[in-house]
Amino acid sequence: MKRDDALTFVLATGAFTTMLHGSMLSPLLKDISADFNVSDASVGQLATLYSALAAVIAFAVVPLMDRYSRRAMLRFECGMLLVGTLLSALAPSYIWLTIGRGLDGIGGAFIFGVCMAAAGDLFANPVERNRRIGIIASAASVAIIAGQPLLTQISAYFGWRWAVAATLVPPLVALLGTRWLPSDALQHDEGSLWSAYRARYRQVMTNRETVWLLVVFIGMLSVWSAFSVYLGAYLETELSASPNATSLIFLVSGICFTTGSLFVPRVIERVPKRRVHATFATLMGVNLLGAGIVYTNIPTMALFVGITSLLGVSLYLITGILLLDSLPEARGAVMALQAAGTEVGLAFGAAWGGAALVVSNDNYVAVYQSLAILIPLVIICLLMSARSARPQPTTADGELAINPSA
Repeated sequence: MKRDDALTFVLATGAFTTMLHGSMLSPLLKDISADFNVSDASVGQLATLYSALAAVIAFAVVPLMDRYSRRAMLRFECGMLLVGTLLSALAPSYIWLTIGRGLDGIGGAFIFGVCMAAAGDLFANPVERNRRIGIIASAASVAIIAGQPLLTQISAYFGWRWAVAATLVPPLVALLGTRWLPSDALQHDEGSLWSAYRARYRQVMTNRETVWLLVVFIGMLSVWSAFSVYLGAYLETELSASPNATSLIFLVSGICFTTGSLFVPRVIERVPKRRVHATFATLMGVNLLGAGIVYTNIPTMALFVGITSLLGVSLYLITGILLLDSLPEARGAVMALQAAGTEVGLAFGAAWGGAALVVSNDNYVAVYQSLAILIPLVIICLLMSARSARPQPTTADGELAINPSA
């Protein structure tokens, strides 16, 4: 295996790990609640705990991401996941399971951010880097397409504890693979840790391009969150979809998600990123407005979900790549903020969908159509990020030193 391929495999395993651990409660919830004799809602709150801790930790480590090497940061995260997962699998009570999931939340807080930042560091050619990022992102979708069904089967045959124990394998592989990552930090801050901490936060938050792009990122994650959280209920309530039909539509979503991850890096090699982003965001808005009008039965809903998934992952990746290029000297800090923004966007989207459901008297069509309101705001913030972008460095011949088409 070539070194570049080995590095990509490690980073992809990290992406797979964080997505698998963040979503593994879904297929195990009923078994866990029965074993500990607690309500499904109580077990479901462990997901909230995971996300809340992940967001807090991601915000906290923003100034530290470039002070320490990518190797050290990824080892810390994988180590926390191993401890938390082992504790969860062996938990003698619900309280111990809660502690285990809390440690998992800390361990999964910024793995994806580290992997994205490491890809930006390791692959100097922007075309090659973006293709590698596409592979890394597609690994996250594989965790949903293959990981959750596998955990379901393990739980059915051997119990939920063995299913949780099986999730020890990906972080262990990623931990062992960190030996291929550089051991040097990107920057060596002088002075006290607290002074460097404040300076790094100030450096990132005063970069207007980065801030506008973070708002874009949170906006698009909010749209995706509301779409995905209420999809199953929409299919069951509005279309009376059978479990088999619902499973098939979720499979379509996963396939389109993976396809978009591998497809969009090719597109942005030829078309400026912000132009692609604005075009795809507009298509997303139009697509959402078609809910209940164009998409009215199971076959057309499969098309609706497929298009939304394809556009959603494309917008996610393009925004992530723009963030990578917005402040290269503090790339790790920016990616940590992106990780925190992921949790904020997911929470805001779920809240938006819930509020729309209440206002519309449980009209799921209205929930999806209401999401189109966010699209013009996202595009405006994208345009503001373009106005705030710093000029790209050039070579002596006048060529761009790097060529990430903006």
